[in-house]
Amino acid sequence: MSKLHTFGRVTVHSGSGPKKFRVRYQDGLGKHRERTAPTEAKAIEIARSLDAALDDQDAPLQPGVRFKKVVSEWATDRSARGWSVKQHLSMMSVARTHVIPELGDRRCDQLTTDAINKLLARLAKDGYSASTVKAVRQCIRGACSWAVQQSVWKESRNPASNIVLPKAVKDTADEIGEPLDPSMVPSQSEVDALVKVAYQQRELFGLFVELAAASGLRFGELAALTKADWDPAGRLLTVNKTLVEAGKGDMTFIGVPKSRASRRRVLVPTKVAAKLDQRVKVLAADDLLFTSLRGRRLHHSNVMNREFHPAAAAAGFPKRFTFHALRHHAISNWVDAGMRVASVAKLAGHSSERFTFDRYYGARNDFLDELRQQGF
Repeated sequence: MSKLHTFGRVTVHSGSGPKKFRVRYQDGLGKHRERTAPTEAKAIEIARSLDAALDDQDAPLQPGVRFKKVVSEWATDRSARGWSVKQHLSMMSVARTHVIPELGDRRCDQLTTDAINKLLARLAKDGYSASTVKAVRQCIRGACSWAVQQSVWKESRNPASNIVLPKAVKDTADEIGEPLDPSMVPSQSEVDALVKVAYQQRELFGLFVELAAASGLRFGELAALTKADWDPAGRLLTVNKTLVEAGKGDMTFIGVPKSRASRRRVLVPTKVAAKLDQRVKVLAADDLLFTSLRGRRLHHSNVMNREFHPAAAAAGFPKRFTFHALRHHAISNWVDAGMRVASVAKLAGHSSERFTFDRYYGARNDFLDELRQQGF
């Protein structure tokens, strides 16, 4: 494929097939895009139109602009000023997953501190880690501060200037967890029903859900597993990487786990281990354990919309539960089995035993009965 024309940040390439001309460009979120055209003339027309649209994005922002445009322009500006590709992808992953769906369509002159605080509080209540909530805050603060520089707001009206972190999230190096609401942990029967429907939907997706509920692995950790990470003799999974996503297509990469504690080995129950043994028989050493229907890397939004939510609805899985609830289910099972706090923290990949205790043991009073029985 050869380049034929260049119009600013848009290029036209020759290709093959019925629509053999391709128009390539990079949008405001830093994502590489492509359009096709049957003739060279049509490709040039598309390229000129796109170039003009991209120029319009560079026009001064107005107070009535949507917040998602502010986030997009801020990320593009930061990348031009020194962000690495990894930094850009990580921050845009946070923006696409948490910020834009909730706040993106709001006009900047209608964005309030209260709306931002409610978003952070909801994320904490839904069980997202302190680091995730802080990353969302960082994204919003960065975009809003940049917007002040662009005269979208005056500093005195910056809605991010008085953001308050939820009680479950502290500005310390150690995460301090608020006791997990028991209603956010699915029961064994609810999980069993979900797993059954997931297997009926697609066998590999069923194994994905069953392993999540048994191992407590996060979505990105599961999606990055390869055959080489599975030790059949010891029934152990090695977690040393995670899937970082910033959109669809090629905007994903296998990155390092969220913390040093996330690098760990997890013991898999015998029943699930037998299914993993069957799965790896058809894989090469570096092949992903879990892929999409087309054999590609998993994408969180696609899996949720196309497989998890339909399966959850069919199984009667309560709507309040997200995929992350399967992690809560696994960890709660370890706690119920009488595992020591240190063991649970290590299996879960938590940064401290204190967080594990506060989060999963904090709402429990049965340990007081155990002390009495021991003659304390």
